[in-house]
Order: sequence, then C-alpha cells, then structure tokens
Amino acid sequence: IFQSEFILYLYIICICIRMRSSRCMCTTYQCAALSLTKFHNYLSCSPLSLTSCSLDSGGMAGNKTDAYVAVVYEDLVLNTDVISDKLSPRWMPWSKRAFMLRVMHSSSQVFLGIFDHDTGYDDHDSIGRVAIDLSTFHPYTEYNLVYDIYNTEKMSKRKARGTITVRLMLEYKNERGLILSALTFPPPSFHVNLPLKKDFHVVRYTATGQMGAKKYGLGQINEYIEELLQYQRVLFYIEDGLKNVILWRGHHPVTLCVPRLCPFKDIQELGGKKCTRTVTVKLPIRSLLLFVGAVILVEHPKFLLSFILASIGVVMTASLDFRRNSPSKWIRCRTYHYYVRTLILGRGVSPPQTIEAYQNAEEFEEFEKTMKAKIETFEKEAEEARLENLRKQEEYQKELAAIGDANIDISTQSSGGVMGTGVSIDPFQALWVQIQTILEQVITILRFTRNVIIWEESYLAFWLTTACYLLAFVCLFIPWGWLILWTTRILVWVCLGPWMKLVDVFWHSHVKQMLQDMKEQGEKAQQEQLDELRMQARTAREDAKKLKVLKKAMFGEYISNVPVFKCGRYKNVPLLASEAHPVPASKLKKEKATWNVTRVYGQHLEGVMIPTIEDTIHLEEEEEDDDDDDEESSEDDDDDDEEDDDEEDEDRESDASSQLSDDQGYDYLDPYDEASLPAYACRYCGIHDPASVAKCVETGKWLCNGPCSFGGGSHLVNHLVRSRSNQVQLHPESPLGDTVLECYNCASKNAFVLGFVPASSSSVVVLLCRVCVETVPALKDMDWELAQWHPLVQDRKFLPWLVKVPEDKQLIRAREISQAQMNKLEELWKNEPDACYADLDRPEIADDSELAPTLLHYEDGYHYQNILAPLVKMEADYDKQMKESLTEEGISVRWDKSLAGKNVATFGFHGRHAAESSRIMVGDELRLKLGQGAEYLHGKSWEGVGYVKDIIDGEIELEMRGDGPGHNVPDQISDDYAVEYIWKATSFDRMQNALKTFAIDDTSVTGYIYHRLLGHPVEEQRIANAKMPSVDDDGEFKAPGLPPLNESQQEAVLSVLQRPLSLIQGPPGTGKTVTSATLVYHLTKQGMGQVLVTAPSNVAVDQLTEKIAATGLRVVRLASKTREQVTSTIDHLCLHVMTPLAAGDEFNKLQRLKDEVGELSDRDQRKWRSLRSRTEREILQAADVICCTCVGSGDPRLKNFRFRQVLIDEATQAVEAEALIPVSLGAKQVVFVGDHCQLGPVVMCKAAAKAGLTQSMFERLVLIGSRPIRLQVQYRMHPSLSEFPSNMFYEGSLQNGVTEADRLLLNQPNYKGKEDFPWPVPSKPMFFYSIQGMEEISASGTSYLNRTEASYVEKVVTHLLRMGVTPAQIGVVTPYDGQKKYITESMRRSGALASSLYEAIEVASVDAFQGREKDFILVSCVRSSESQGIGFLSDPRRLNVALTRARLGLILFGNPRVLSKNALWAALLLHFKESDTLVEGPLNNLQSSYMTFARPRRNPAGDSRYAFTALARGAWDGRWEERPDRNNNSTAFRNGGRRGGRREKQTDSRYDPRYATSNLPMYAEEGGGGNLPIPNFAPLPSYSGGDDMSSVGDGGSVYGGSQYDNRSMYSGNDYYAHDMRSQADTLSVPGTVDSRRY
Repeated sequence: IFQSEFILYLYIICICIRMRSSRCMCTTYQCAALSLTKFHNYLSCSPLSLTSCSLDSGGMAGNKTDAYVAVVYEDLVLNTDVISDKLSPRWMPWSKRAFMLRVMHSSSQVFLGIFDHDTGYDDHDSIGRVAIDLSTFHPYTEYNLVYDIYNTEKMSKRKARGTITVRLMLEYKNERGLILSALTFPPPSFHVNLPLKKDFHVVRYTATGQMGAKKYGLGQINEYIEELLQYQRVLFYIEDGLKNVILWRGHHPVTLCVPRLCPFKDIQELGGKKCTRTVTVKLPIRSLLLFVGAVILVEHPKFLLSFILASIGVVMTASLDFRRNSPSKWIRCRTYHYYVRTLILGRGVSPPQTIEAYQNAEEFEEFEKTMKAKIETFEKEAEEARLENLRKQEEYQKELAAIGDANIDISTQSSGGVMGTGVSIDPFQALWVQIQTILEQVITILRFTRNVIIWEESYLAFWLTTACYLLAFVCLFIPWGWLILWTTRILVWVCLGPWMKLVDVFWHSHVKQMLQDMKEQGEKAQQEQLDELRMQARTAREDAKKLKVLKKAMFGEYISNVPVFKCGRYKNVPLLASEAHPVPASKLKKEKATWNVTRVYGQHLEGVMIPTIEDTIHLEEEEEDDDDDDEESSEDDDDDDEEDDDEEDEDRESDASSQLSDDQGYDYLDPYDEASLPAYACRYCGIHDPASVAKCVETGKWLCNGPCSFGGGSHLVNHLVRSRSNQVQLHPESPLGDTVLECYNCASKNAFVLGFVPASSSSVVVLLCRVCVETVPALKDMDWELAQWHPLVQDRKFLPWLVKVPEDKQLIRAREISQAQMNKLEELWKNEPDACYADLDRPEIADDSELAPTLLHYEDGYHYQNILAPLVKMEADYDKQMKESLTEEGISVRWDKSLAGKNVATFGFHGRHAAESSRIMVGDELRLKLGQGAEYLHGKSWEGVGYVKDIIDGEIELEMRGDGPGHNVPDQISDDYAVEYIWKATSFDRMQNALKTFAIDDTSVTGYIYHRLLGHPVEEQRIANAKMPSVDDDGEFKAPGLPPLNESQQEAVLSVLQRPLSLIQGPPGTGKTVTSATLVYHLTKQGMGQVLVTAPSNVAVDQLTEKIAATGLRVVRLASKTREQVTSTIDHLCLHVMTPLAAGDEFNKLQRLKDEVGELSDRDQRKWRSLRSRTEREILQAADVICCTCVGSGDPRLKNFRFRQVLIDEATQAVEAEALIPVSLGAKQVVFVGDHCQLGPVVMCKAAAKAGLTQSMFERLVLIGSRPIRLQVQYRMHPSLSEFPSNMFYEGSLQNGVTEADRLLLNQPNYKGKEDFPWPVPSKPMFFYSIQGMEEISASGTSYLNRTEASYVEKVVTHLLRMGVTPAQIGVVTPYDGQKKYITESMRRSGALASSLYEAIEVASVDAFQGREKDFILVSCVRSSESQGIGFLSDPRRLNVALTRARLGLILFGNPRVLSKNALWAALLLHFKESDTLVEGPLNNLQSSYMTFARPRRNPAGDSRYAFTALARGAWDGRWEERPDRNNNSTAFRNGGRRGGRREKQTDSRYDPRYATSNLPMYAEEGGGGNLPIPNFAPLPSYSGGDDMSSVGDGGSVYGGSQYDNRSMYSGNDYYAHDMRSQADTLSVPGTVDSRRY
C-alpha cells in the first residue's frame, strides 16, 4: 500500500487542435480560430519518480493511485479516463485519450496536470504538471516527447517527481496566419468555467501551478527576491557578448578546403586524392558590423536612432543564434529566415525535422557543463568582488570612527535596542501584500521580457526584430537635422520676434474672455466625453456581467484564468530521450482514418446580446449576491465606484424603456444590434413583431410588411421579387398561426397568384389561386363568391389582415435602410446567405464609388475610351453572369429534322429561366448534353452545340451543328438533358478594340469626324467636289428599282452627300429605309470606294440589304458564323452562300468530303481554309456595298479593309461603342440614320445604364448641337393618329402622305367585311378606353397584369375578328410581360371564337413592335395603382413607339386617373378628351368620359427624359386653362403644306447662326438643278430648370459656352492652319484640315 515511489503512465492517443476561421455567436460555445490545425498525440508515460506515499486516500490494503490527466488549452478543459489502482497507468486505444482542439493564439501552451482522482467532496490530489510550448515544433512531424514532472515552480531547487512521454504532431493549414496572430492586440483573455469547485482547483493548478488560494507572506517575497537575484546572470551574457564583439572573436562558422602541407612525393603516392583538407573558420561578422556602424555614426550622428534600432535587432539575432548553437535540438527554435519565408510565401520552407533519441547527448552534457562552469565562475568572481568592496567599506568606516565626530549628541538616548528587532510581522500584513503584489508584477514583466529576448516567445521576438530592422532602415532617410533646425527656427521666429508686441496690444486684452470661453467649451466637451466614457464603461460592465452569467449557466459557476503567454519561472524542455520523425502526407491520411478522436469545443463566446434595462438591473442584483461565492475565481469583478451614478442612469433608462415598449408586449430591442434581435426579425429593418413578419420559404429569411422608404411596396414583397421567390410562411405567434400560404384547390404556394374569396354562408375566407378561380368550373358550385376574388398582394404589400403593417412607433424605431442598401443586401445574399445589415459596412460592400458617367464632350480619344470602356466591361460582365446562370438540368427535348436534314432539338426552360426572361436570342449558341440518368441509358456521355433557330411560345428550337462532336444525337432519349449557354465576348471585345483604335490610330477617322464625335466646337465642313445626282423633268431623282423620293427625302440625300458627318432622323412611317438605300446608291457614285452599311440588328441589316440590292449594286451581306445557319430572303447575297459558288471545284470537293466524313486531314483542312479565305476576300473586294451589323464590321474578314463611307441605320439603337466599330475603319464620311425619339439601346446592367451607356451616339450628337435632317412625310398612320406624335415629339412637322380615305377600313382591298369599327368619332379611328381595373403582380413576381383590361382587350379583339379583320392585322401591345402572358391565355380560354384565331394574334411588348406596324393596335397600360406610380410607362420614347404602330386604328386601355398624374400622359389624355375619344362604358354603347384629371405632380421641363418632347419646349406647361392652340404651336413648325414653300426664319434661343442655310451653298453636278431645296434641320432640344443636361451650350460645360468664345483661338481656318495631318481628306474644303490632338 505505501511505497517510496510510484509510477504514472500517460498514454493519450492523438490530441488534435483544429482551428476554424469563423466565429460563433454567444449562443454556441465554439472558439474563433486561425487557419491552423495542431494535432497533439500523447503516446505513453515513462515511470514517474515520486518521493511521497500513495496519493489515494483509501484505507484498504492494495489501494493505489487512481490517475488521470487534465488538459487545459486556451478556453477548454478536458480529462482522460481514470485508470484505477495503477502505479503505471496506460490508456488503451478504446479509452478516452484522443482529442481534437482548436487554437486562437500562437503563444498558447498546452498544460497537462496529473492527478489522483478522489471521489466525494475532497479535492483531487496533484502529482505534477507540464506546460508544453508548441511554437518550436515543426508541422507534420511526429514528436515523442519526454518531460520531467514537477509539482511546483516556487522552489529554486525543485525535484522532478517523474516523467511523462507525450506524442505530439502539428498540422498547419496557414502558417502565415499563425505568425500574424501574434500581432493581435489586445491579446485574447481565456477563461474556463467549471461546474464543481474541485474541478476549478484542478484547472487552476494545471494552468497556473497555484495550489490553493493566493497567500501573502515573507516566504513568497523571498522567492521573488531570489528570482530577481538570478537575473544577475544577464550581466554574464552581456559581458561575454561584448568581449566576443569587441575582441573580434569569430562566431559564424565557414567551411573551407585548404591544401595539405606534405611533400610532393607523398602527394604522388596518394594519387592526389587527399591533397586537401577541410577547415572550419569562424568569422566575426558582428564585430565587422559594429565597426562599420560605429564609423558611420561618428561621421554622421544623424544616424543615431537607426544605429540604436539596428543594434537591438542585432542583439535579438545574436540571442537567436546563441540558442540555435545549442547541441540539443529540443532547445533550438526556428531560424529568423524561416519566419521571413513563411510570412512571404504563406508556408515555411524547411527540411523535415528528424531527431533521434539521445541525439547529441554527450555534446549537450558537455555544453551544459561548460556553460554552468562559466556562470559559476562569473558569479564567484562577482561575489568575491562584492565582499572585497564590503571589507574596504568597513575599514574605511573604522578609520572614520577613530578620528571621532565633532558633533557630539549629549541628549539622553532611549535604551530599547535596535528599533524593529522585536516587532511582530503580523501588524504589517497589508504592507507585505503591497510589496508582494509589486514584486509579482515586476517578476511577470521580467519573465515576459526574458522570454522575448531569448526567443521563448518566438513569434513576438520575430516581430520585434523585424520592426527594429525596418525602423532602422526607414530612419536612415529621415532628415533629423533639417527637421530640428527648421522646428527651432519656426519657434524662435514666431514666438520671440518683435511682432509679439502686436499680439500683446490686439489680442492679449481679449485673452481673458477667450480663455474663459475656451475653458467653458473645454469643460463642456470634457463633460460630454466623460458621459460617453461612463456610458461605454457601463455597457462594458453590463456585457462582462452578462457574459459571466451566461457562461456560468452554460459551463459552470467557477471561473479560472488560462494564461496566454509564457510567464512561468521555469520552462519544461523535452528530455534527450525524446524523438521526432516527419510523417508523409499519404501516411498521415491513412492514420487519421484510424484515430479515435474526440472533437472538443472551447468556451470562448463571441457576439453581443443587449438585454432590456429591467433584465440588466436584475442581473446586477444577482451578480452582487453571487460575489461571495466567487471568491476563489481568478477573474475579479469590475469596480463599482460609480454605483450611485449608475443607479440614476438605470432609473432614467428604465423609464425610457417603458416608453419604448408596446402596450401589447412588444419589447424594444436595438434594431442595429442584430445579435440581440430574435431570429424572426426583419432582415431589412429589424422589426420583430410576430404579427408583422413573414418568412420567405425559399431563402429562409424573415421580412416585415412595413413600407420601403422609397414607397415601392413592403419589405417582404421587395425581397420576394429580388430573390425570385414566391412562397411565404406566417409566424407561429401570428393571428393565423404557423401557416404556409397555399391554394385550397391546387395547393399552389405562389403568393403572387394567391387571393381570397369570401364564403357566402360563413364568416371565413378561402385562399385560391388566380388560375383555379378562372379555369376550374367545379369551384363555381361551391358556396364561394368567386367574382369577389382579390389578390393577397395589393400595392406591393400583403393585405394587413394577413400580415400586419407595423405601427408608426415601430417604424420610427426600426432600422433605417434605403433602397440601395436593400439591393446591396440582396446581391450579398446570393453569395453569403447569412450576411446581415452590418456587413454593408465592409469596405468591399460599402464602396459606393460609381463609374464615371458618360459626358457630352470629351477631351480626346483617351478620355473617351476611359469613360466608355469600363461601362462596356460592366455590361459584358453582367451579360456573362446572366447568360451563364441559365444552366438548367432535367430538360425534356423533342428531336426533329430540319429541311436541310439537320437535327433540331425543341425544349423550354422552367421558372425564372424562361426563354422570355433569359434574353436568349435567335442565333445564340447553346450546349446540350445528357444528364447522369440519361448517360446511363445511352451507355456513354454525349454533348452537342447548336444555335437557336427560333423561339416559339417560350420553346427554343436548337439546330445542332452538322460537324464536330455531338452530330450523332441520341434522338431515342427525350428526358434528363442539361442546357448550358455558351457565352462569347466577341461583341464586347470588338467594342473595346474600336475604342482603343479610335484613341490611338490617327487613320481610324478623319480629324473633322474625330472632333465632331468628341463634341469639340469645330467649324462646319463640306465635301467640296461632291457629285450631286441629276434631276429628271419632274424635278426628282431616284435610284433604280426604288420608289421616287419626296421632297424631304431628296433634301436629306442632297445634304448628306455634301457633309462628312450627317444625322437623318426618320420618324415612324417616313420611309427612312428607302431613303437610306437611295443614299447608299449615290454614295457609291462618289468615287470614294466601297460603302459600308451597318445596323445594330440583323433584321434591320437584312431589310436594308434587300433594298440596296434592288438598285443593281453589287451587295454582299456579311453574316456572323452563328448567323450563317439562319435562312432569310437574302441568302443569295450572303457571303457564306456565295463563297461555295465562286470557290471552284477543288473547294467543293473538299467541302463534300468534310460533310461526308465529318472532318478533314490537317493538310486538306489547311487547303480548305485557304481556298475559302481567298474566295471570301475576292468577293468582298469586288462588292460595291458590304452590309453587316455594327459588331459584324469588326469581323476578321474585314481586317484589312478601309471604308471611307459608312452608313449606320437604326443608329439610335446602338450604344456608342457599338456604333464606333464601323466608324473607326477609316471613315471620312459617316451617316447616322435613326430616330432618337423612339427606343434606344438595350442595356441589361442597371449600373451601366445609370452611368449613361443607354445614350446612343446619335442622341449625344443631337444634344451637343448637331441638327438632324428630319424626314417629314409619314405614309403609315391615319392622319388623326399622327397628330399627337407629330405635335409632341416632332414639333408638329410631320406631314401626312396618306389621306383619311386611304386609311379607312372599308377601303382596304383585303377587307371583306361590310361595316367599320364603331369608333366614337367616325373620322378619328382611335379612342382611350377608361377602365378602373386593379393592377396585380404576375406569377413571376417581376411584372404586372391587369385582368380587367385583359377582358376588355378580348372583347375588342373578338369584335374585330367578327367584323372580318384577320388576326394578322391586329396587334396587342403591352409594356409588361405578365400582362402579355395573361392576355394570350385569357383570349384563348375565354374568347367566344375559335382559340386558333386568338393564338394567331400577336401579343408583344413595345420593344418587339419597334420598326413594325399593324392595321389595328390595342395598347394595354396595366398600371392602375394610386400609390405605386406608372413605372416605365412614363418613358416618352416607349409611348411614341406604341402610338405610331397602327395604320387604321388605335385603342388604348387604362386608368386615366392614375395615368394623368404624369405630364406626358396628361397631355395625351387631354388630346383624346378634346377629340371626344376618351370613352367608357360597354363596347356597344361607348360614352364620352367626363372624368376630371389631377394636376401632374411636377413640371417635366427639367426632366431629361422629356428633352425631345414638346413638354421641354413650353408647348404645354401642364395647366389645363388657357392652353394654346394645338396646331402649329411649336417654334419649329413651318408654314406651307409642301416642303418647297417659304420657311419662317428660326429666331428662338436654340438657333445657331453658324448653321444658317444661307451659309451653305449647294454644289451640283454639271447638268444638275441649280436651286436645290434647303434641307429641313430639326431644331435642337431646349432645357429649362435643373436638368443634368441644362449646361449644353453654356459656360458650365467643359467644351461649351464661354470657353470657346475667344474666336482668336478657334476661329475659322486659323486654328487648323498650322496643324496638318497626313490623312487629310482630299475632298474636304481646303484649309479645314485639322489634327486630332489638341
């Protein structure tokens, strides 16, 4: 039972310390971490040598120690299994011995405490403890470590009580992060909570070595003094180091090979083999550095600071080298270069560390013996010197006593002996406490400093050394002398000069009052600061108390501190019996699978939880009651010096809290403290009333039904729309309970199609979807009022009885969030679903820097490129992201054969990837491949690439390529396909190349065009020798195969032929395609080479190509590779069709071989390509006109072509960079054809569109003063239909080329009916149908529909069909995709006629009808909400397109009361009302509507959207009274019906005399007409108010106004006289040649 020694074996297999990058909130107990993993694998224990009796208190014979090991690391504590009655315990693999831990700081140590386990209330008896330093170990190395076990650190001559063998392995995932963690400030403070007091004693002893409560007395003070005296050894190291440096003793070993000194004959006998020998020489590097530094310092004292810092770094490096020179590898630490490489490369680059047991044992013992002898000798000499000094002092004192003292004190002395010799220590207990506390603090600082200097705290030592070297280097370049000199000069001259008398006279008399004011302000600021600090301190105390109470509740009430840094008196160093072997990665992976590891989580809590004021007071009272129970806790409570003030603050805040809480129990929580909010709080604003919030099922986020700040609906609906979600779940505590909204009939959960109907016989409502109400006949038999169905979402909010709208006081307290912040949150949630409002402050998220917007004027081509290139890139990135997100699986495919024998796959996307919303266009390439299930059925994988041939009813027809992989399609499989979009950057790359070419290539365009496109104020130029077309007897000229031109068209052609840069504005139906074709014909006669004709869309190019080909010109249509598979009416003009016909037999043979085999050999392939390229080049060179899209003009096949004449049709639908592609091909004459009053370019990226990418080059040129030539005769619309567009958008200048009789339905040749439509005014085939319908959100959540309007549309369509109008003559236009789908389905389902008739009617958006026409156009406006506005119905260009599509009749459906709030629609409604065509009532009995309209909300004169309308020019001021006449009211309206009549001189403020027609004489070809008509220039837009573009032409513009009023600088020919360019247009007027560089 009793033995003099007993043995303890510790066998802990695999303790793993794993670190994570995420921090958890206070509701979990996981620790924060770096990207580092440490595996601690404690293997076994060697015998422990204990000199005491058995620690087990059992009284039975044979009862032995019940050993276990406690492990404390940072914020966790764990225990191994207890091995009962074993003096040499071993933990088997099935026992609790392996742990996985995680770390938060690089300096943390692993503390092991060995105890005898005792049951009951008695404490566990301590055997010993070990602190393992992990900073010296290498990763992926298995260490078998042997440590001595000591029971205390207090005794200077302590004795080991045994040894413990530990296996340890480290795994680093981010060594750089480990080094950087040492910079954490302040360092973390770790505490662990224990449920039992005995466990608290175990942890405190294991971590700190403290056995019981801290004791104060002389014993501990003596230990501290003894330790302080031991620091005298530092003097030895200092003395030794100085000797080595000053005496130039070597320390840096260098190995040299030197020849042997032996006779020549011996060398011959040895064969020359051993003629050299190796010699190790130690070089005094530090002595050399000290000498050089001292010499430089003597010559340059300004380097003193650098010398001191560098010396500290050298001392630290020397200390590291001293430790590295130890023979024992267990004492060595990592090199300085290792830390530097790790910091730079991210991981250490060092060879594996292998240490054998007892390696270098003899050398280490000899080294230790030598060092010990040196230290003892030094201390002995120091002691002898001290004694010698004392002896001399005593002798000196004796000599002084013998001499005597002159001042003899004769007073009576007390006979008490030496004072204090008999005084007890007990009365001075308080003094000993203070002394011991001070000594303890000093000792702690000294220990920490020692550990840093000798690299025990290696990470901190590395940063200190690095900082010294860096600061020393930086200080070399600081002019200290100059700074000191000028600082003293400034002080002397400012403060000591005679002008201080002025200060005394004029300032000092007021100094008292100023000082008093400053004092009061200072006191006020100080008081405010104190209040703020007091509040912060109070908050910190509350947080600390809250954290303490929380940890007590979670882990236990006893708290022990765990030190981070090494502050112990002694360090535990592995004994020489330890081993280390590297572990290969493959072996490590296999071994991990066999480890029985227990993952252990820490107790460190992160996050903030703010309780209510009442709870805080309650917690403080509980905390005061618990203070007595925590006396043994090492964590001291905060001081309560300001307790009275805190109580007053708490009373005031308690009153405030009572006022901030709802009567219904809605407690106020800080909405910005998301950690304190419940999980169901609104993710936008923080409102957490259960009745006001609902959950988005798809995303799992809770949102409230509160209104958005911009008035765009509720937060819940906004999130559903943004996230493309539609399912909603109510809160369990809401009035309706935990309910997922769904249809009663079909269980549809789409909240946007759900509505309610009341039951007739009971006070209940039934949720039904919109589809079931309209399509399920069985529901009509139910006792439900289906006609009273209303949607659950109205005005973009859920009905308040379903989800309550928060009260005003809740909204006031809620978190303020703007629409931009909501959008950022939604974008952030796509990648980080758990992101919160606070994440908006992250630098990468909070960066609100926007792209530079487009300008009207640019400095040069580089400025132009720098503005537009980022916008093009942003649009490209957005397009790529959107298109690549279209990947969808589980697609069903139908396989067919095309007429050409190619495979065609027909399929449709689902949900948000529907073809209509995905922006997939004809010609796009898609990849089709088999899914996993289909691959199994097919037996192998398959994928093929094809182009989109057509899109019909949302289904995509994909024609597969006949060559390449995938041509053998698995047509027997129809399900489980995957579709991917193949995004190509060709278009955007060509735009970027065009911008670059325009900026750097002087030959890209002429100087005049260059400056005009940039907006520079250059003088008008003309083409001097332009060849004008001849005029026939009727005074007209025309092109072969084209109809004759009217006067305005002729004037446009004649004007364009004489100008290098021209704009032609073609309003709807004015024949701009014929005009363009005629113009191209005459351009080819100018002798300037080939003409390049482009347009943004393929449809526009094909139409223009067909017209140009009718003139007999040689026309080639260049199509893109993806477009070559699409058939059209001009295939015979396409290059890819003409090439095989002109290539010859050899090419055709190779082509046939390629079609049959599928691929050619390399030689044949090169030959085929060569023949094709040569033939294409010959065809293109022989053409008079080359037609292609704007992007297609950048085709490599046109790389070496230069086009002097370029025409861009539909130029207003191309972004500037797109239009620049054909222009930058050497253009000397450019013609833009389009209409800036119709739809502009389509830009998908909202940020790019906001920056101005939607502005076309045509529109910008108009805004900076380029007057477009307008075609004025329209041949499409009934004269009544053209009246409003002409007056509103075209200054009343449009003339009618058709009469009312020409556009009468009964006069149409194809009409077989006998009656006309019952128009309210028979002479005006138009009316506005006043309908008070409700707008609803469509099923997608991103669009709107109006069921009432749809029903009226169906009635009108049915009436037209019954009259005999064909479906092809009817077009239904609606701006919203939701209404388009609903009208299509509603007509098919509810129409009285055959569904095929309704299906044949085209229902499309305004964009789809651009450039097209129908006999009858029905426009459904949809929007009918008083609070939500009218969306992009307010776009004047969309309205213009919608109103100008009809030939015979126009009908609009909408809510006049809502639409009239917009000034543009108010003008339109007034036009209908004055024409008696604003009607209401049934179709067979239409009556005029006498509805009064509200005044428009604002004057649109300052809105840039209305810049090209009469609203911006004052033709209508927004008032109904005293409205001017409608006819000829525009300042630009010209008298006389025919274009040849006399014109009034324009005298308004927009008039520019430089463009006066009298200054532009015409030049005609010989034989031509002499007096040609003057071209009709459209006036420039006028701006009033505060619009962004109001600076056009004034001094506020960069290139406008007064900056160019100085005519001496830019006047006439003087500006260009001295700056000639090599590419000058020889056809230009002499003297107008310029350079492109200012």
